[in-house]
Amino acid sequence: MSLQQLSDANKARAEFDAEIKTLDGSSKALEDDALAALGDLDLAGPQLDSFLQGRNAFEEAYGSFKKALNHGQTIQRRCDHIKNGLASKGKEIMRMPRRTIPPPELVEESMSIILMAFGNLDEFRFDEKSRRIFFNQELEEEREEYDNLLKLHRGASGTITSREESLSKMITERDDLKAEVAARDGTIEDQEEEIRRLRCTIAARDQTIAGMQGTITARDQTISELRAEVVALQGAITEKGIDNMEEIDDIEVLIRLGRGERVFSWS
Repeated sequence: MSLQQLSDANKARAEFDAEIKTLDGSSKALEDDALAALGDLDLAGPQLDSFLQGRNAFEEAYGSFKKALNHGQTIQRRCDHIKNGLASKGKEIMRMPRRTIPPPELVEESMSIILMAFGNLDEFRFDEKSRRIFFNQELEEEREEYDNLLKLHRGASGTITSREESLSKMITERDDLKAEVAARDGTIEDQEEEIRRLRCTIAARDQTIAGMQGTITARDQTISELRAEVVALQGAITEKGIDNMEEIDDIEVLIRLGRGERVFSWS
């Protein structure tokens, strides 16, 4: 190998070293990005836990609401039963003059309908002025509580829907982050494989360069030996007094003469 080829080989090695440094930097950047993505997942975890705890608390409150709702619906069904049962009686009462007190038997029939529906006359009161039957204070409070619970249920339903949408979004973001981390892990593995391949190539080039340097060293040594033999040959020619140099046309002859061998005979 010539000196130019050796120079080209060293230049190629320098280029490979620069490429290795670039790939090492890219690999480090990808590892940092992957660690950052994992950090984002760690931050998202407590938020998911907090949401799930809030959802569990809501479900407990919602269970209590359902019980109250069933109770309110039971009251509603009883009221409907009374309304239907008193329809005909109410018409009779409404046809009477305002200041006329209903006959006792009509009131008893009306109260018996209420009694069959609820089994407790204390739950109602009769307003003689308006000729209307009202819930007592306790039932009015229960009805108000029922209305409040209904409003709470509607608001909570909207809240849990919003929370579910937020949870779905967070889960999607988490899955996207996991996919990104997996993709970057694959890229890092590819980069590491490329680095290993380039290092193997560099090692092979280093071995080739070492062989070339050995060859050059051997050739330098051979040249040195030939130069020494030429010097010796020149001394032998001078010593033997060879005048006709045209007879010496082979380098091997010169070398043999340089070694002191007799190759010609002169008359």
